[in-house]
Amino acid sequence: MHFFKLCAVGALCQLAATSGPAQQLTLACKGTTTEYGTQGAFDPQPVSMGIVVNLINRTVQGFDYPFDLDPLEIGYVNDATVRFAGYQETSAKSIIVGSINRVTGDMAATWSFVDENHNLKTHMTYALQCKPAQRMF
Repeated sequence: MHFFKLCAVGALCQLAATSGPAQQLTLACKGTTTEYGTQGAFDPQPVSMGIVVNLINRTVQGFDYPFDLDPLEIGYVNDATVRFAGYQETSAKSIIVGSINRVTGDMAATWSFVDENHNLKTHMTYALQCKPAQRMF
């Protein structure tokens, strides 16, 4: 009922009819990354990265090699969360899983390196705060 009252205002009717959730979002993310090896955790290191979330293609881009070769796949989306994952096999098997909170902008991801016997060798965690951004060019 309220929608029809807004439509009487004119321009708001067209805006309400065409607007919807963002289908592609460019994010500027800052935070830390921590590497874990066989001897434990190293000191967290600052990191800044750009992430592109495409809900139409269900992809996430912005992580470094080897995940810059192919976009990560979005496996689950709701109003609060985007969950993504990817797998690449180069000199080692690399697996990444993560999520972005669509309300707070918090992103957490874990990048694992696995040997040929499927043993976890090292892994790296990301703890980032993301904000909407515009591409530079």
